[in-house]
Amino acid sequence: MSWIFGYPVNIVVGNKDESKETLIAEPAFINNESTYKLTNLTRASFEGGLINFAEVNFLKGDVTSVFHSFFDDNGVISTPLGSYKLHPHTLFCASMNVGEGYEGVQKLNKAFKDRFAVLRLTKTASFKELITRKTGLVDVAALEFLEAIQEGLKELHIEGLATDTDTLRGYFKAAKYFLTFGYNQTSRIRAVEAYILNRVEEVEEYCEARAAVREVFNDIKLQDFPVSPDEILFNPDLAN
Repeated sequence: MSWIFGYPVNIVVGNKDESKETLIAEPAFINNESTYKLTNLTRASFEGGLINFAEVNFLKGDVTSVFHSFFDDNGVISTPLGSYKLHPHTLFCASMNVGEGYEGVQKLNKAFKDRFAVLRLTKTASFKELITRKTGLVDVAALEFLEAIQEGLKELHIEGLATDTDTLRGYFKAAKYFLTFGYNQTSRIRAVEAYILNRVEEVEEYCEARAAVREVFNDIKLQDFPVSPDEILFNPDLAN
């Protein structure tokens, strides 16, 4: 969209600790005086360009109300340093992930949503295509391995277990690890452990996830996936 309209891009990322004040202006000490400094979001609003507010649903409902005046007919931004008129060539986009797997997100204020055209985007690429586009990994064996790991963990996810392993970012990082260190038995183990399995905090679920990955290694006839000390503590029979 930025390329189409020829607008500069300003990216803002929401977080749960944001307030109306910190979104618009922050306390500052300038020329030996206490004052305020306008945020990049505010400056971009009256200077013009495309603003992409990512993770907008991390903001609380009473915080997003600060944007209401932006999108009213008057288009005025009220700040501690005065009011500014929204630039006529400002395009404001807000993006977010939805679903039960995202902790800390808030339900959007209805009055805030009413000010937007809402687009619901669905996945249009396969798992392997996403990894290739994001990381540049084209090794067929490595891509099929990562896909097999994801499929092998799906049954746990359906049961609500080891859901921390259900992460595209983890697979992207594993793919980048293969690009750096090659695709081999050592890198397979290290990438899966560091970027996928070790995200699971609950010991029982962690052990179940490792067992699922071990099955994948066996199914696609790779060398054995090692047994961890946690697994032996959980199931001493695995020591044999």
